[in-house]
Amino acid sequence: GEHEAQIAQASRINALGEMASGMAHELTQPLTAILSQSQAGIRLLARDGAPTDAIKDVLNVNIAQSKRAAAILSRLREWSKGGRATPSKQHLNRCLENVTLLLDQEIRRLQIDRTIKLDAADPVIMGDSVEIEQVIFNLLRNAMDVLKSEEISDRRISVGTRVNGSNAIVEITDNGQGIAPDMLERLYEPFQS
Repeated sequence: GEHEAQIAQASRINALGEMASGMAHELTQPLTAILSQSQAGIRLLARDGAPTDAIKDVLNVNIAQSKRAAAILSRLREWSKGGRATPSKQHLNRCLENVTLLLDQEIRRLQIDRTIKLDAADPVIMGDSVEIEQVIFNLLRNAMDVLKSEEISDRRISVGTRVNGSNAIVEITDNGQGIAPDMLERLYEPFQS
């Protein structure tokens, strides 16, 4: 009903705030690379007989980093659209890759060893890509928060997709301490962590 729609919208706005913070971190890297490559290109041009291949390399790096920044911003636009999308076929591998694109720099900053294992069958499900990615984002973010809060020197997160019969599965595991037994029954209550 209307109440559920309001809760869904509030949840989306809350998730957007978290994602915007993650994206600010993620955009820093390609923009810094573009700036430093452009400065290197100008230095190359200032020399007599600047090698054409070196200039091409600089421009190709800028193109790749610009595409990466554009992809990050594209995810933000997708995720910020209001309303419910008509469910359509979604490739889970792509959904997982989109989310890791947003969080990888933060994962590196936290010195977490992240592995990704995508099922070669490329599982496809019916749904809204934004909602699927938000769930994956929240699970991955939770794993990161757990590892950040615990004194673990060897932090690891594994993300992946797999097919089990007619089920498509997204798995996110970390090497944190796990869920305390007294929390198990309250796990699905709002605001429990």
